[in-house]
Formats: sequence, structure tokens, C-alpha cells
Amino acid sequence: MFLNKEEVEKRLKEVLQELNKYDLPSDVYLILVGSASLMLKYNLKRSTRDIDVVVRPYIGGLGDILARKGFQLVAEGFLNLHPDYEERLQPLWEIGKVHVFALSPYDLAISKISRGLDKDISDILESDLIKEIDFEKLKKLYFEASEHWVGDRRKFKWAWEDFESAYRRKFEKTFRKGSKPR
Repeated sequence: MFLNKEEVEKRLKEVLQELNKYDLPSDVYLILVGSASLMLKYNLKRSTRDIDVVVRPYIGGLGDILARKGFQLVAEGFLNLHPDYEERLQPLWEIGKVHVFALSPYDLAISKISRGLDKDISDILESDLIKEIDFEKLKKLYFEASEHWVGDRRKFKWAWEDFESAYRRKFEKTFRKGSKPR
């Protein structure tokens, strides 16, 4: 089943309400890390199969509740993020002890670009996310972050080059004028 923006919002609200029915032992933090975040915050028009989320702290049973609503739990170790991404998290919703955050525009872009997939590059360029970032700042943060990742360094460089090439094709006129796209 594919989820559009309205369905993602509905499922998030359902999860917030359901989780607050329980006597949670501590506050729970849900961090949206994928396309659902782009749909909610940056007007991405495509649909998604699941809602990728990092959950803190671990609480037994939480994964089952989230999975029933179409959430995919993602371990931070599977994401390529900047080491200080938490400082830039953006609050979305809060009900009781459950808090929902989204990655910042830069951290979402870094995570998407590092995967090196055409669909992720397209998600960035076809959403309003691109309006929220300064290209040179993104480049600086991306390569700072990549110094903390494990794997083939060439892959991270190639992923950036693919993004930069697509970015320049889309905004070629803007680059000639020397300003960022708006």
C-alpha cells in the first residue's frame, strides 16, 4: 500500500494517540528520516510505502505498534548523518510523552544523497527542500559528515557528484546568475 501526505499525517496522529494510552516509562522520540518527512515538511508529491523513523529510547512493544501503522524502524547505524544532526532536529508534533521530530533540511539531504539512489536525488530536487538549503553549506556539511562514515569513500564522493550534476542540470540558469534557487 502506498501512503500519501494525508495518510502519513493520519497514521502519525493515530500512533501518537495510541502510544499515549499506555503508561510510557519515559518520553518517546520519533525522528522521521525518509520520504514521509519530505512529504510532510517539503511538499514532496510522490507517495511512500512506509514511514521511516528512528525511535528513542528503546521500549519493548513499541516496534509492534509502529509496524502495524506502516512505520519502518530504522537504526541510526543504517543512516549516513552528520555527527551533530541532533542539534538541528525540528519538532513536528507532541502529545503527552510522545514527541515527533524531522531531520533538518541539511541532514535530510545528506542522508538522501549519501544513499546514491536516483529516487533520493529526485526527492530532494522535486520537493521544496531544495529551497531551504544553501548549496555550498550543504556540500560542506556533507563532506564533514562523510568523514565519520564507514565504507568505500569513493561511493560517498560519487553520490555527491551525482547529486551535484542533477542539481546543476535543474538549476543551470540560477548557477550562471550566482544565486541559490527559490
